[in-house]
Amino acid sequence: MRLQGPTAGLRWRGARRTSPAHRIDCRVLLVAAARDEPELDVWRGALVRAGIPFEVHVARGRPPISADMLAHRDHARYQAVIIVAGGLPCRTDSGYVSTMSAAGWAALADFERRFAIRRITGFAYPSPQHGLDAPTAAGVVCGSTAELTAAGRRVFAELRDSVALDPAAYGYRARPLGANFQTLVAHPDGSALVGVLTRPEDGREDMICTLAASPHAIHFQLLFDGMLRWATRGVHLGHRRRYLSVHVDDVFLADDSWDRDSCTTVPKALRMKPEDVVAAVAWSRRHDLRLTMAFNAHGASAEDELTTSLLRHKDAFTWINHTFGHLTLDDLDRPALIAEIRRNVDFARAHGLAIDPVELVTGAHSGLRNPQMPAALRRTGIRWIADDSSRRPAQQRLAGALTVPRHPTNIYFNTATRVDQLHQYDHRLSTTSSPAHAAPLARRRTTWKEFVAREADTMLRHVLGNDPRPHYLHQSNLSGERIAYGVLEEVLARFHEHLTVALTQPTLAQVGEELACRASWRRALRTGAVSAYLHDGRLHVRSQVALRVPVTGTQEVGDEHGGDRSGWSAPIDAADRDVGFTVA
Repeated sequence: MRLQGPTAGLRWRGARRTSPAHRIDCRVLLVAAARDEPELDVWRGALVRAGIPFEVHVARGRPPISADMLAHRDHARYQAVIIVAGGLPCRTDSGYVSTMSAAGWAALADFERRFAIRRITGFAYPSPQHGLDAPTAAGVVCGSTAELTAAGRRVFAELRDSVALDPAAYGYRARPLGANFQTLVAHPDGSALVGVLTRPEDGREDMICTLAASPHAIHFQLLFDGMLRWATRGVHLGHRRRYLSVHVDDVFLADDSWDRDSCTTVPKALRMKPEDVVAAVAWSRRHDLRLTMAFNAHGASAEDELTTSLLRHKDAFTWINHTFGHLTLDDLDRPALIAEIRRNVDFARAHGLAIDPVELVTGAHSGLRNPQMPAALRRTGIRWIADDSSRRPAQQRLAGALTVPRHPTNIYFNTATRVDQLHQYDHRLSTTSSPAHAAPLARRRTTWKEFVAREADTMLRHVLGNDPRPHYLHQSNLSGERIAYGVLEEVLARFHEHLTVALTQPTLAQVGEELACRASWRRALRTGAVSAYLHDGRLHVRSQVALRVPVTGTQEVGDEHGGDRSGWSAPIDAADRDVGFTVA
């Protein structure tokens, strides 16, 4: 994005002030040695998910970084610099050399000094250049956790005292050379894994990381927010949350069962009982996670004990229209589609279920390709309709409605016991794998502990990855042995073990709004329709199109999350010209 404009005189949270004449564009410079560098994809993906404007500079085969590229007079074009690998090395016959020229490094250093721009150096090989002694160890970093120092707790304020290390985390262990290096994250042996080097000759600040970045490494997911906050001094475009909402489909109905002998689904009813409802209420309150009940009123009746129990405890849950009879909607005509939607809404109103009438989850996400569906959605006022993110991860438009992709879990709709769940899980692994792997997988039996760990890993990646899309399972999973709770409890335990912030639990409509805003924001960045800069304690935004802007670190926008105030601005368009926000 070509962000035209300035920023100056801002009190940079604990750093020296820049000149009042300085203006700094709100975007990040991401520098890599080559386009195929793995760490480049990791950092680029993290910035995209956070909505951070950035520009990539690849040193190999490109014109070198120059002073004119970085700034024009008192106008800095970037607010932070990320070097994805220390020194930008490439291998030659004579060894490793930097892909960036000495002149390029000098121009970058002069830019950072002049405008007080901070740098992150990812995956640095320890050396005096980075304020570290020679490494004492290299390879997989032993130990399950690292510790935050007192300085680290101030930078990574949303984390608890320790940082989980990915079991496959690769890196170097080395000790600081002097007082100019402040360790933020320490290995149990005292090595510095993350720290800040303040260069004595000019005061430039460089956050050094000796751990390799990986998209699924939990330490990177945990540290990214704090690293970004430090580099941008807490003020930037884009924002992040920790999202987790759980939908329970088919409520009031019964689900079929898995048959271990035939390895098929058979019509043997799995249905919650009144005691399962009481257990769900207690579990939800104990874990501060409100379950969303996607209900089908066809399964409800006045004489039914489950119906009575669910209605008695209705205020303990969020409710969402799952159509009346859970029919397959792919071939229904328009009147039948409208009836499936409206009859469920009528039931909710008659029994005091607080639903949002613009939300809809169809049975098995069917009907989305039915040509009669758009007209039915318009007639019933539906604006947000659920979809399966494993098949269609992005939003699609259906007339005036947008889809909201949901994450499926591997807790199957036709299981209520551990033995059935694991049997089907292993059966699917063996039949969907390649022939070379099918036989060993068929012999290998997954334990319950292994299954829970794998599912929790997947869900936690979504939670830590700024992904608002809901996860869904089925009412059968809250019956019998109530197998869903084991997975959810593992996710929550890991989350609260690592973080002090609260989970954000959006509704389907709120997720839809968030995804729609992100899509508009990405388009605006891609087309250059929006620009922003910092100047004298104010964040200034201009947009050529009507647009809500994600903002972090101002007094006027959003709410508190993880020590930052962030959220979406009110719509801004060309008529507004220059919209200013006060830096918090």
